[in-house]
Amino acid sequence: MKMRPGWLLSASLALAILAGCGQHSTGSAAETDPPSPAVTANDNAWGSYLAEQGKIHGKETSPHPFIFLVPEGDSTEALTRRKDLARYVSSSIGPVILPGSTLIFGGRSAAETNAFAQVVGASTKKDALKGSIVLIVSDGEQKELIGKSFDASQATLRFSKMQQK
Repeated sequence: MKMRPGWLLSASLALAILAGCGQHSTGSAAETDPPSPAVTANDNAWGSYLAEQGKIHGKETSPHPFIFLVPEGDSTEALTRRKDLARYVSSSIGPVILPGSTLIFGGRSAAETNAFAQVVGASTKKDALKGSIVLIVSDGEQKELIGKSFDASQATLRFSKMQQK
């Protein structure tokens, strides 16, 4: 009997996929969310934290989320960076950010993250995020206002409360 490597590889992949489908996370998302980095941590630490949030809350979407670390502070530079980032996100929807994507917004300041999410939601075109998930990682205080700002976009909104160390 002649063995066919393609058949063997297909069977191995099928078994691996079936084995993976049976795995379920135990506990709620709030119980499994990683603690947020210190406010003084660098942008790489915050980016990694937001990526971990995406793995937890965006499992059914593309494996490569779009992560937006919201700049902190009241300086002219921080205000300009937030404004430019909001403009970039809004203009990228369609040509770069496609249906099935996950967008993650978060940062050191929950208030600035909430305000940023509202600006992006209000400036996003109708139906532009249909089939996409937008995850806001903040304090959860502005869920209703953020939700209203994203209504026209048809995004699926998710919220994750930052777990302080």
